[in-house]
Amino acid sequence: MKRGRKSLPPAERIGPDFVTKTPPDIAADQAVVFGMEQAVLDYSEVLVRTGRIQAADMNQKLNRVLAAKEFIEIRDSKKYKDLAYRDKDGKLKHVLDLEEYCQVFLGRTYQSVWQDCQNLNTLGDDLYERALTLGLTTRNFRDIRGLQQNDQELVKEAIATKSREAVIEVMESLVVKHSKEIKKKDKQLAELQSDLDAARQITAKKDEKINDLHTQIHRRETLPSWS
Repeated sequence: MKRGRKSLPPAERIGPDFVTKTPPDIAADQAVVFGMEQAVLDYSEVLVRTGRIQAADMNQKLNRVLAAKEFIEIRDSKKYKDLAYRDKDGKLKHVLDLEEYCQVFLGRTYQSVWQDCQNLNTLGDDLYERALTLGLTTRNFRDIRGLQQNDQELVKEAIATKSREAVIEVMESLVVKHSKEIKKKDKQLAELQSDLDAARQITAKKDEKINDLHTQIHRRETLPSWS
């Protein structure tokens, strides 16, 4: 019986979807994966810290609403009077008024605290909180408080449903509107003042003529009689 060579198994075919990799290639891939994992960890830390900052900022805004509500209660109760505290020299003192109470116990001026209270009264709890979240500034709130009731309602609607940019746009349009109205009123006032000045001049001339007539009559009455 003739013995032949044992046939070898068919070679594995390498297609386009399979590429053999050498150890250096594998090490490079591992380095890439490690770098990606490290980047994820680095970004995760930043995102965590960012979340903490955002939460702290949100808490600060919510605290302004809560602080305003509590301050109104304290003001109305008048129980802040005679609160005892020690000054920087250790001397015992008692609170006399709201200004002193704010400075000593709140570390803020009465004006800044009262502005928050006014904003709360103007917008209400939810809208004031929403406005703070949108990032409206002290100046924005001052402008809102200065608007007429109808215009305030337009701003409130924008705060409730729109972005900060949209709210600012509504407020700017109202400012332009009022500016035109003020100019119109100023023009009307100037015209009325001009008419009033003219009427005063006419009246002054009439008074002058009347005085002249009285003077002439008086002279005639005081002339000696030649009869």
